[in-house]
Amino acid sequence: MHFICFLLAFASAKASVDLFTTVAENKKLIGVAGEIYYLRDLQINEQSANYNLHIKANVSSLQFFWRSKGALAKYSLDVSYTNQATTVLEKWSSNISAAGVVPKRLQSFIVTLPCAVKADVAVDVIIQLNITIGQEVTRLALPRRRFCSAKPQADAVSTIEDPALNVSRLSDDDKYFNSVQLTQPTTVATNRPVITAVIIASLFTVFASFIVLICCKSRPKPGSVPVTSDELLSPPLLDMQLREVEESNFSPQPRVYPSLQLQPNIPESDQQLYDDNYSVRAPSALHPPSLVPTSLIQPSLVGPVSVDPIQRNPLDFEISGDYVECGELIQSGAFGVVRMGYLKLPGQVKPPTDIMIKTVKPDATPMQKRLLLEDGLMLRGLQHPNVSPLLAYVDRSESPMVLYVGLGQLNLKIFFLKPINRHGLGISHLTKFAVDVINGLEYLHSKNIVHKDLALRNCLISPDLKVEISDNALARDLFPEDYHCLGDNENRPLKWMAYESLTVGEFHRPSDIWSYGVLVWELLTYGDMPYALIDPFEMELVLKDGWRPPPPTDCPEDLRKIMLACWTLAPESRPLAEQLNFELTAFNCNLMNYV
Repeated sequence: MHFICFLLAFASAKASVDLFTTVAENKKLIGVAGEIYYLRDLQINEQSANYNLHIKANVSSLQFFWRSKGALAKYSLDVSYTNQATTVLEKWSSNISAAGVVPKRLQSFIVTLPCAVKADVAVDVIIQLNITIGQEVTRLALPRRRFCSAKPQADAVSTIEDPALNVSRLSDDDKYFNSVQLTQPTTVATNRPVITAVIIASLFTVFASFIVLICCKSRPKPGSVPVTSDELLSPPLLDMQLREVEESNFSPQPRVYPSLQLQPNIPESDQQLYDDNYSVRAPSALHPPSLVPTSLIQPSLVGPVSVDPIQRNPLDFEISGDYVECGELIQSGAFGVVRMGYLKLPGQVKPPTDIMIKTVKPDATPMQKRLLLEDGLMLRGLQHPNVSPLLAYVDRSESPMVLYVGLGQLNLKIFFLKPINRHGLGISHLTKFAVDVINGLEYLHSKNIVHKDLALRNCLISPDLKVEISDNALARDLFPEDYHCLGDNENRPLKWMAYESLTVGEFHRPSDIWSYGVLVWELLTYGDMPYALIDPFEMELVLKDGWRPPPPTDCPEDLRKIMLACWTLAPESRPLAEQLNFELTAFNCNLMNYV
């Protein structure tokens, strides 16, 4: 009896269920080119399961694929509506029964959530699926937000055949999946004596094989090498917050261009990085800046510098703290503060100048004071309409300060955190913000400056909605949730960093381009956190496996492809700032023609 119990327990341990959605289904719903697993070997992927997926008004049915292995797996299916959903949606339906057995072979089922009213409304539902194997019950709850529309919608028909599906991981028996038909679960035979005999015989065979396997593994073969931990790593479960990069599909809407015989002006320091690959990339939709119509290019530099001492080149402009008067507090961290203030220089005839001040608290450590000046002086001596101008700095003081021209600017990330600021901002505004940033980044790269920390938190927006790139002084202190330490006592913006920056600490122009792609994603999501459900320690593996943030809601195709180009794993394959500037400026001009 104990032996039989052991065999039953062993068999139960081998039981598993997979539940996922296919490439075609995910492209239809959210534009994700990859499978999304909710259950893999009966283990729930919490990130995917907890993600509240939006169902568009023209989609009424959801298609899932599943199969079980090992012991018999029973299921029960239900969809719970909120009070509001009961008045908006008709009763849900499915092509399978509400309870039954999970099929052994790969099959699909559909859950239909039809709208009952013609109105622009969104309601929440939860698809509940319980899997029972023996005494163990796995409960899966999938939240969904169902959108209905007052306008007639052409229903997006789900394609059963999915030729884009990668079936390399399936067994030969399962490769019929590409043309699988929707069927009811297979009925289980009720001849219990036969079933019992078959189960006992199978369990005995499994147990014998298990013993033989252990014995064989205990005797290493001559010359064998132990398996390393790296070889045992399996790909992470697909997260609903991620998408697979479509590197070969970067081709925004075709336009007519002159012959591409010219190459962009690339600094000699970067020639080796780009020369070997540019001839391959030139025919793509991202073209050299020499082809940009001059009417679309903003000036690279400001006009002549004023002789007023307050406007002099700040490269050597260190002043005494006695000339600075601190005012209203804007932002405060553990040791850093940002204030508005005034600057009055000796002999200055004009009224005191409005300034923005970054400084530290009195109890700041010497290292924190040094970091403020190192980061704050990164952009000194630069003048460009889309780069925040450094005015002066105070060094010889208990509280060093970095001073900027104060024109009512607000940190761009804080700007998006306030709902009143987001109201009325459309895709044309967000694209214009992206153009402003790439203008500034192109200027920095022309000066051989790599920013290393490009993100919304390190940009400023003026009252007239002009965006400027700023330094990253105090960013780690003021936005601690954006920075993480990997055990080396250095906080880094891991979720904005390029793959080579994460792995080997390389920072160059292409790594800035990667961060710019994340910044564009931040803009289109009104300041959301990228990779919100991903552990920072998993970022290297996530990026290596090709997963990227999903396209935001209503994201234009041109912007989606630009972001994906920025996130190419190979640095030499990413576009130049000049190329991005051209594409975004052209897209923005085309967009304005329809606004």
